[in-house]
Amino acid sequence: MDWFYLSRNPNAIHILEKNMDKMTTECWSQLSRNPNIFTYDYQAMKDRMFHGGIKEDLMKDRFHPTNIHKFKGWGFEAYDDDE
Repeated sequence: MDWFYLSRNPNAIHILEKNMDKMTTECWSQLSRNPNIFTYDYQAMKDRMFHGGIKEDLMKDRFHPTNIHKFKGWGFEAYDDDE
């Protein structure tokens, strides 16, 4: 089996996990490019956003008075008037 090329295959993660002892240094460099080695904890990301202050910082930025003109055309009468 060619572990070097298999390391790049996103569908071979389950095989690679069981045979890590067969992988060489070159294989590890290819494995680092494999998108399926990453897993995302979406709940943790959501919790961090809501409880870590990112939400407030984002709202402060988007709703800053210098950005009000960007709401034109969104259906808010106060911002759609050309007067």
